[in-house]
Amino acid sequence: MNAEPDDSVTRVLLPLLVLTLICAGLIRATVEFTDTRIADNRQETVLRIIGDILPGPYNNEPLKETRDIIDAATFGSKQPVTVLTSRQGADIQGFVFMPVIAEGYNGPVKLAVGVNRNGVLSGVRVLEQGETEGLGDAVDQYNSDWIEHFQNRSLDNTPPVLWTVRRDGGDFDQLSGATITSRGVIQSVRKVLEYYHQNKQRFLEREKLNAE
Repeated sequence: MNAEPDDSVTRVLLPLLVLTLICAGLIRATVEFTDTRIADNRQETVLRIIGDILPGPYNNEPLKETRDIIDAATFGSKQPVTVLTSRQGADIQGFVFMPVIAEGYNGPVKLAVGVNRNGVLSGVRVLEQGETEGLGDAVDQYNSDWIEHFQNRSLDNTPPVLWTVRRDGGDFDQLSGATITSRGVIQSVRKVLEYYHQNKQRFLEREKLNAE
């Protein structure tokens, strides 16, 4: 007499169990697909940014010519910073350092900094930022052209004392309502140039050896 209720329960629960497993599989597949798309989009963004500031012309594959360096005082983090090298044949064109961590008002601003072999900036781009919309987020190249003003700057044409905002006696405009973020980015870019200036021969000699 107990068999009929048990069979009835099984007939009800089994389809529900199958449906639950199917739904769980669909959710998992959707999450994995979304994560993959996000990762792909992030990679495409990084590649586009690198292409904007990588010193050229070059005919190598900079993404395959990388090495990591650690210098928290220069790059704002104890984590390794990746250095990409561009070259035309055996002639070194320059480097991109990323991520360089600048101090923003709302937290770290991650930068990619391009420097040609002579120590002149080929460009600076924002990789990631969490600044206030309409204020500090203007540091991002997608929100204003402020970051473009670093291009072609060097320690020769802009002495270290001038690497700050105009209100502090420097040579750079500050973002409206975001002086802290402006100062942080300017100082971080200057530190990269100083680091390269101090280690220029080591960079050029090592990369030349790697190319031979």
